[in-house]
Amino acid sequence: MPEAVSRSVDELIAQMRAGSDEGFRRALASVEVAARAGGPAALTAAVEALAPHLSTIHGTFAMTAVLAGACVEWGGSPVALASVLPARAAVAMQMFAM
Repeated sequence: MPEAVSRSVDELIAQMRAGSDEGFRRALASVEVAARAGGPAALTAAVEALAPHLSTIHGTFAMTAVLAGACVEWGGSPVALASVLPARAAVAMQMFAM
């Protein structure tokens, strides 16, 4: 994984664990910049690094899923999302139906 992407994702996860909305927003922007600057390989690396966390996030931190999707739109591989997003979508639909 490109070092800039790895550092940025690590910081993003740290800010989510700390519950810092402001820190999260800065770190999210940093992941975007690092991933886009590195081309398709960095975009794919960002998706792969973010995917394992998508099943447990909520609230403001759910923007992480939007970034993962954007990385795919910009040229990253969506393969890492296949194991997490269908289940997450099913849970969201069940919650909506209640």
